[in-house]
Amino acid sequence: MENPDTSPQRASETSAQVAVAEAELRRLGIEGVRVYHHGDLARLRVHSSADPAIWAGLLRAEIIKAVRSAGFRHVSVDLEDESAD
Repeated sequence: MENPDTSPQRASETSAQVAVAEAELRRLGIEGVRVYHHGDLARLRVHSSADPAIWAGLLRAEIIKAVRSAGFRHVSVDLEDESAD
């Protein structure tokens, strides 16, 4: 029996969720951030070129709202440089 977490339909849903979250971040003018899917958790990996000020104040709340609009329940920020991969 096929694992429901690795089915083609689930992979498509996961990709769509990540794409929506990344599009919402770009809509806010935020570049240099990749979204990684971990079930209910969206891990935002920040490139060194991203402005650190975006994670503070009112924009922080907008980021959380934007990512949650893609269907994630939780949002975390991974400060390890995206270019380190």
